[in-house]
Amino acid sequence: MRIGIYNPRVGVAESGGTETFLREMLKRISHDHEVVLYTGAGELHEELDTLDIEIRQFPIWLKEDRKNQLVTGKTPILPAEIESLSMYFSVRRAGEFAAMSEDVDVLSTHYYLDNVLASRAAPVPTLFRYPGIKDPSIRWRFMARTARPDLYVANSGSTYARSRDWLDIEPDGTVYAGVDAEQFSPDAKPVFNSEVPVVLYVGRLDDGKGLNDLLRAFDRLDTEAELHLVGEGILKSELKATAQNLGVDGSVVFSGTVPHSDIHRYYAAADVFCLPSYHEGFPVVNMEAMASGLAVVSTTIEAVQDQIHDGDHGLLVDPGDVPALANALSRSLSDPELRERLGTAARERSEEQFTWETQTARMTDYYARVVSES
Repeated sequence: MRIGIYNPRVGVAESGGTETFLREMLKRISHDHEVVLYTGAGELHEELDTLDIEIRQFPIWLKEDRKNQLVTGKTPILPAEIESLSMYFSVRRAGEFAAMSEDVDVLSTHYYLDNVLASRAAPVPTLFRYPGIKDPSIRWRFMARTARPDLYVANSGSTYARSRDWLDIEPDGTVYAGVDAEQFSPDAKPVFNSEVPVVLYVGRLDDGKGLNDLLRAFDRLDTEAELHLVGEGILKSELKATAQNLGVDGSVVFSGTVPHSDIHRYYAAADVFCLPSYHEGFPVVNMEAMASGLAVVSTTIEAVQDQIHDGDHGLLVDPGDVPALANALSRSLSDPELRERLGTAARERSEEQFTWETQTARMTDYYARVVSES
């Protein structure tokens, strides 16, 4: 099968969650299939250097470009939309859309406007994978009315439901982000050792993550413990002040940003992982913690419930319920047998459902389905 991946940013070094997903897929899909990557011009990401794929780059106005910033600063157009539009016109001018019928069997897009433009221009069947839907915005409604993909895939159960309920589009299935089960393992070497149990958070120190709730819950614990916060964000100074006001600053460690190549060693050093978010797309950090064999304490939002069944693979509480969060942390910290049971079950679920290999196989099956039905 000849698979085309269409994404303005996936080839360049400065990328986000969708592009990380695509690069991991590219590593594995290219083992068994021919792949053509359509992406923007710029310095290629180092992970692409060793892949046996064909890379076609086109001039685009990246988010970081001055021209992009000037346009978006004076209009309601988003930087990502400028990227998408400039990519579309460059690909069209180069005659690549017309040539696709000879080059690929299926084309995959991953941004709403890429879906709209490429699904109408490409002479081959197209597939769109949602990156997540926060609200039924005018952009999503525009896509629902104008895009013409042959197949929709959701990135989580919550996205599946929102696409169906808000856009009247029922996706054909779900392909999650994955986790590297070899990197994230209970056998990883800890980056530090502690004489007391460790609660770990990994992610942005930003609004919506429930971090003030986590500090207040940590203050309520009746057992001695440490809290390690890995990441940076706009709330860092506020969180440090909160920890000091609560009198727990001596037990709270702000570790800053950690390279992804080292992050598994922080999970290995922890006893419990906590993500007390109010909203998430599909939190990869929970999956990394599960693969690491950690007991996870998180919240009852839809995306997390896709990953964790309360009491089976972790403990879930309602967002913002500080007493319940403190109770869940206390239970898991004070009961080694509970931690062991939850961590073992989480690792098993991760291996069965959330490895990159499992998700790549799902994605490839959807590509094959599109080709066979066209």
